[in-house]
Amino acid sequence: MGRQKNRCWKKMHPTMSERLESRRLYSVVTVNPGNYQSAINNSNVGDTIEFTPGNYVLPTNSTGPAEIWPTGRQYVGNGAVLSLSDGMGDSACHEETVKLLGSSNTTEFTGFVVTDAQIDCESGSFSVENNTFENGVVGIFVASVTNSQFNDNSFSQLSGGGIYGYPGDGNSFDGNNFNYAYEPIHLSSVCIDTDVSDNVITNATRMGIELQNNMSNMTVDNNWIGDWSSASNGNGHMAISCSTGGSGAPPYNDQGQNITISGNTLLGIGNELAAIEIMGNLNINLTNNYCRGWWCMELDGTMDNSLNVSNNVEIGAGGMWIYDGCAWPMTPPQGSGNQVFSPNDSNAPAAPTPAQTASNVAPAVVTAPAPAPAPTPAPAPTPAPAPAPAAVTAPTPTPTPTPTPTPTPAPAAVTAAPAVSTPAATTTASTVTTPAATTTTTTTATPATAASPTPATDTSPTPAVAPGIVESSDKPKVTITKKVTKAIRTAHPGTTVAVKKLKHKDLKKKAKLRPELPLIF
Repeated sequence: MGRQKNRCWKKMHPTMSERLESRRLYSVVTVNPGNYQSAINNSNVGDTIEFTPGNYVLPTNSTGPAEIWPTGRQYVGNGAVLSLSDGMGDSACHEETVKLLGSSNTTEFTGFVVTDAQIDCESGSFSVENNTFENGVVGIFVASVTNSQFNDNSFSQLSGGGIYGYPGDGNSFDGNNFNYAYEPIHLSSVCIDTDVSDNVITNATRMGIELQNNMSNMTVDNNWIGDWSSASNGNGHMAISCSTGGSGAPPYNDQGQNITISGNTLLGIGNELAAIEIMGNLNINLTNNYCRGWWCMELDGTMDNSLNVSNNVEIGAGGMWIYDGCAWPMTPPQGSGNQVFSPNDSNAPAAPTPAQTASNVAPAVVTAPAPAPAPTPAPAPTPAPAPAPAAVTAPTPTPTPTPTPTPTPAPAAVTAAPAVSTPAATTTASTVTTPAATTTTTTTATPATAASPTPATDTSPTPAVAPGIVESSDKPKVTITKKVTKAIRTAHPGTTVAVKKLKHKDLKKKAKLRPELPLIF
């Protein structure tokens, strides 16, 4: 029985010699233009590859990508420049590139300047953010990417496009800035949960945003598209094209569903047909868009009464919508609250700025318009009255309280009065009758104190009686030390003072003074 227990214990508690699972800590690898490729090849999933600033020249490969970077790493550029050794852009869109391998481990690519080259992201999860793509053909090519973010990048001088490809499900293409890209965003796929929002597109040549095939659960919100470049080579400008129709034959399956196009500012050049092209057969919404410089706002290819068009502003000669040339039966849009103005109508509202439209682009610029609305001027008047009361309150506590102490010099004036003219003071004193004042003080000492006449009668007879000293006829007497008594008699002759020898500690306890007449030494 004991041996059996021992076997059970061994199964539950492995010995020290048994092998434990292997574990490793993720590391940060710092690379430079001389060693970056070997360091990347020797890295592991979860590592961070920190590039030092500099120019990283990629090799030229006419048959495939210039370099392949493994999956699941964080590639941090810190402003490092990736460029091709031959100085020629990639016309085939798949060569002379950096190919990022993907998997369930997200591959991050951030902080690079990619010039005359492109980044390929295929089959996996990616985060490509805060990069600059310039002077090439395509900036980012995507294929079967899922749950990925291609946000807050800058694209300029690209002869093919900014972001191009065939995405999978759950991707966002938000907050990017495109300038002089032939077609900034062009995606075609059968996928769900795609978000294309808060982008600013200027100087595009063909479509601003083109989304094709059966793309459902899609949001295209708060994009600003305008300031078009040259003519579109016969293709026609269109700000947003969601040609998400299905098969061209009955029963017309695979139509796009649950598509929202809202809050966009779409500015045309005045001679193009429509700002938005839309197809689909379930829950299609066009709301709160601003369109100007187009013949009409919407080219409608929806079916089954699925389109809601509400609260849009269209400034153009053709009105809100016209039918698209689709094979399936189309139905007119529903909705309300739309405003239509002719091109020269002075009452038409002004176009929102890029910062007012795309909230995620250049946050520092977006916050600047916040003070611009009227709320800031409104508080300005309120502070203006505030200084006025402050100026008024300053005179209120004016030095007038300081002159009020002029009564306090009154005792000084009283002491000076006997020195100036005794007869005049005597005449006045005879009228006031000092004995009467004495009698009043003696008989009703407490009422006299309570009444205001006491200070009044006290001001005139003060020359006769020493101010602040208790008279001999008054009770109670003041008990003080002998030394202090001598000083009082010298200063005020004729004053009777009862003297008792006291220790210093008893002085405070025994001395009794009238509350209204402080003792002056």
